[in-house]
Amino acid sequence: ALLLAACIAIGAALFYWVARGVRRPLESVVAAAEFAAQNDDFSREVPVGGTRETARAGQALNALLQKFRAIIADAKLSSERIADASRALATASDQVTRSSAAQAESSSSVAARTASSGCGLISRTARLHSSTNTSAG
Repeated sequence: ALLLAACIAIGAALFYWVARGVRRPLESVVAAAEFAAQNDDFSREVPVGGTRETARAGQALNALLQKFRAIIADAKLSSERIADASRALATASDQVTRSSAAQAESSSSVAARTASSGCGLISRTARLHSSTNTSAG
């Protein structure tokens, strides 16, 4: 009976030691994942330790967090490029608007001069025609 009690005590101690060795690293992995999810902060690394399985879980989560960081960096770079292109397009649009306004003003000026010189030409032509008709008649 004493041997059975000793075996149970050793088994319980061994179980406690193994459970603690698994639980602590898993708690670290879970805490890091929860922190990342709650704070949108993927910059922390998960501690890798404990049993082989918990170490693999930590490594896998670190790899996932690294991919998230890369995706976020790519998205940020893309948005900065889009903002730069948008500013360039706005500048080009302003230049086209100013050029169009200047072209319209120039066209109006030319049209006004053409109209006034055209009226003078018509009246001169009419006078010439009328003097030719009176001379001929």
